[in-house]
Amino acid sequence: MTDHKNIKRTACVFGAGASFAYGIPTLNQLPTSIIEFIKECKSSHFKEVFTIVKSIVLELQGKDLEKEWIDYENLLGQLDYFIRNNSIIHVDNYLLNQDTLTKVFKTLTKIIFSAIDNKTSKFIDNTIFLDNSKELYKNFFDRLWFKTINDNNIPVLSTISFNYDCKLDDEYFDHIWGVVGVESNFNVVPHYIVPIYTFSDGAHLIRNEQYKWTYSKHHELIKLHGSFDWFKCPNCKTIHNYKIVNSYSMYYDDKHSTEEIRNLFDRFKCGICGAKLEHDLVAPILGKNENSTAKELWDGTFKSLIEAQEIIIIGYSFPQSDLAFLNLLQHALNWNRNKPIIKVVDPTSSDAHWEKVNQIFSQKQIGQLETFKGTFEEFIETYPNLEKSEFIK
Repeated sequence: MTDHKNIKRTACVFGAGASFAYGIPTLNQLPTSIIEFIKECKSSHFKEVFTIVKSIVLELQGKDLEKEWIDYENLLGQLDYFIRNNSIIHVDNYLLNQDTLTKVFKTLTKIIFSAIDNKTSKFIDNTIFLDNSKELYKNFFDRLWFKTINDNNIPVLSTISFNYDCKLDDEYFDHIWGVVGVESNFNVVPHYIVPIYTFSDGAHLIRNEQYKWTYSKHHELIKLHGSFDWFKCPNCKTIHNYKIVNSYSMYYDDKHSTEEIRNLFDRFKCGICGAKLEHDLVAPILGKNENSTAKELWDGTFKSLIEAQEIIIIGYSFPQSDLAFLNLLQHALNWNRNKPIIKVVDPTSSDAHWEKVNQIFSQKQIGQLETFKGTFEEFIETYPNLEKSEFIK
C-alpha cells in the first residue's frame, strides 16, 4: 500500500468553459440559450412559469430578461432567499407567497438544465443522440494519468465538475476501463462520492442484495450540482442513475414532445419503493448544504482539495454568485499542508478576470499560481502524449 505522503493527488475542477467545445453554453451565453429554448419548447407549464419569472426580474432588477443579460445564478439565489425567509413579494398586482415561489424556483431550475440539454442532445429520425467525437476529457486524462500514478499503477485523482451534462462521465468511465482498469489488472472504476444505483439495482436491494461496482478510492468523480442522469426518490432518498438523457441514444414515440421525454421522472419509478423519481439537480445557491446530496458532494470536495498537491481549474469563471465554492476553496487551501500548485485555464483576455484570480489565491496558501490563457483543447496539447506502456508498468 502506498504511503499517503507519497501519493500525488491531482484535483481537476471543471466549469462550463470546459464543455464549451461540445456546444454547452457558458454563464454569459445561458440567457440567450434559455430564451431560444422557451420559444421552441411545447411545454405550456414552462412558458407560464417563465412569464412569472420575467415579471419577477422586471420588478426586482428592472430588467427585461428577453432583451437584457441577467445572472441566472444570482436570480436563483434571490428566489432561494425569499423562500427561506417565508417572504411574500409584490409582482404586478399579485402577491407571490412561499409556495408559489418554491414552484417557480423548481421549474426555473428545470428550464435552465433543459435549455443546456437542448444545446447538446438532438432529435433526428425519432432518436435522441449526442455527438461524442471530440473526446476532450478522454484526451486530457490520457495525458494526465502518468503524473498521478502511484506505486500500484493506480492514478490518484479527484475530478470535480459543476456541469450537469454527461460528457465527462461517459469519457471518464470509457477511458479508465480501456486504459488502466484492464491492462494494470486493477479495477479502478471511479466512484461517485454519493452512493448511486442503476435502475436494475432495485431488485437486488429489495432482496437485501446490494449490487455494487468495486471501485478505487483513489479515484473520485464529484458532480457538485448533480447530473442529468441522476434521479432521486423523494420517499426512500436513494439516488438512481439512468444514462439516457444527454448520454446514450433512445427511441421515442411521436406523440410525446421533447420536453416530456426529457422529464424522464414522469415515466420512471424508484425500483425500491415505487415512488416517482425526481431529477437530483442542485441549483447554484448559497444554501447547498441543506440538500442532503449536495452536503455529501461538498464534504467530498473539501477533503479532495485538502489532499491535493496540484489543483487544475478549467473553464470556471469564479462567479460572485457562487460564494459557496469560493469560500470552500479558500478554506480547503488553508488546511492543505502540501502548498499545492494551482493552474487556472481560461481563454478570456479580460484583465479584470485574471486580477480576480490573483486575489482569490493567497501566496501563503499555495506553492505557485500558473495561468493559461487559452481553451481547454489548447491546454491539453501542453501535456506530453505518452504511450500507455510508458507509464503503466
